[in-house]
Amino acid sequence: MKKRRTEREREKEERDREQETMQRDKELDYFREWEKQEDSVCFNQAVSWALLGPIISLFYIVTSLNKSKNILRNKLVGLVV
Repeated sequence: MKKRRTEREREKEERDREQETMQRDKELDYFREWEKQEDSVCFNQAVSWALLGPIISLFYIVTSLNKSKNILRNKLVGLVV
């Protein structure tokens, strides 16, 4: 009877270890998938900024030139009047 009880306890411990191992593997798979997605998002953002950065800079330059042009035009109109 004691032998059977010891055997059941051993089997239970083994099942528990297997469950823990399966849970760790599942969590590891989840983390790996999350990491891939995170890398993909970071890469896509980097590409977007690499493409948009020069466009945004050009926009600010043009906007600044237009403001300067308007300021000069207003000063010239003031001189003419």
